[in-house]
Amino acid sequence: MSEHLLVGGNLAMLVAAADLVARGHGVRLLTDGAAPGGYFRGSVVEGETFDNGMVLIERRTEAGGSAADEPTPYAPSALHDWTRFGQRVDDWLTGRVELRRAPSLEVSVDGRRWPDHLLSNRLDVFGHLGTDDPAPFQVGDARHPAVKSTSPTFDEVTYGELAPLVHGARNHAHLITPFARKVLGPSHEHVLARHHRSGWLPLYWPESVASARAGLPVGMPEYPFWSVAGGTVSDVVAGLVGELADSNACEVDTSPVVAVGRDARGWQVRTAAAGRGRASRLAVGLTPARLHEVSGGACAAPVDPPAANGVDLVYCLVRATGARTPVSCLLVTESHLDVYRLTDQDVLAGTDRPWHRVVLEARTRGASVTGAVPGLVGELCALLGVDAEDVRVLGARRAERGIPLLSAPVVEADAARAAATVAWARDAPLSGSLLGLHVTSMNDQIVQGLEIAEELS
Repeated sequence: MSEHLLVGGNLAMLVAAADLVARGHGVRLLTDGAAPGGYFRGSVVEGETFDNGMVLIERRTEAGGSAADEPTPYAPSALHDWTRFGQRVDDWLTGRVELRRAPSLEVSVDGRRWPDHLLSNRLDVFGHLGTDDPAPFQVGDARHPAVKSTSPTFDEVTYGELAPLVHGARNHAHLITPFARKVLGPSHEHVLARHHRSGWLPLYWPESVASARAGLPVGMPEYPFWSVAGGTVSDVVAGLVGELADSNACEVDTSPVVAVGRDARGWQVRTAAAGRGRASRLAVGLTPARLHEVSGGACAAPVDPPAANGVDLVYCLVRATGARTPVSCLLVTESHLDVYRLTDQDVLAGTDRPWHRVVLEARTRGASVTGAVPGLVGELCALLGVDAEDVRVLGARRAERGIPLLSAPVVEADAARAAATVAWARDAPLSGSLLGLHVTSMNDQIVQGLEIAEELS
């Protein structure tokens, strides 16, 4: 019997497996019928490797975060708690892949490009296209973004209610609302203010917006992002998979998990291929829906987020010399365009390829993403200044629930579900969406995996 049993194939399980092996432990990894790595594995389309849209690496110590880890354990209930472990994440990443600082992101507003104000802290556009100043906020106001991490108001007020106040109503309507509608649909106004980043939406201090409107320094450096030398962040997963494949201490079973349960002798897991396995300790990285299913309904049922969060993905090759206005990553606010983000993986990484891998992310309303491809490619041509003959479409797909809408009812229900799951699992550490819909980022899962390996060792 393997010393440690890891159930699920998300990034956290891969990180935990690799770290346990490095510590000298034996591991059995059950990926539940899927290739390991989950979302961060990316997609191979017609022999080309793509990330599934914009997937960028945050290096907290490079972005002005803490350089030293704190001694208290990772707390998934705390938003962005991974940032306390920034140095640990940075060290883990730099030991596995060659990172490249990504060129500045850009945003398209009214047909003109600007430095990105949605993700990167560049507020230049507010000084040129903004139309009003934010509402005045008193010191100590519980709605001020400065107290977002501690004020309970942010678990009650929606982004749609608060953001126009701190950004200026007309500024927000012009520069942010069109993007929010494209990404999240009509439900964008119901996202909780604390969880605005679930839809890549900003929440700036009113003082910063007012300074930008007046042409004064805003006091924030541009937020940096990183890619990987090979062009895709999925190289992180590929490296882990190769590392485990080369190890005699890790057995990988990719067949479906049939059952997970516990009796007086410990945990039992059955898979379609290998039958029954038993372990005194295990860790779990399945989705809430799968764990509910394979536990025979003993584990809490998943929360069903609204269905208005589908993402259409189109994977293309674009001739490098054909793009008259190339870009690393372009966020698109114009409401008449269905594309809301365009990512050129090779510009991000600075690779020298004759054909660049470009991914379009869009929210179309057609029954089939395939039928929308010609129109989306037309938008790509206009955005990059490229002729149609310089674009090859390799594939397209729709991720029906690509973006969880973290509204107050969903957050409350999922917190109860996560607490019930933790109680059911008892001493079995959990990861990914089992811990909450807001802790599935790459860096969250790296910290989760490292913490699991530490706990099981």
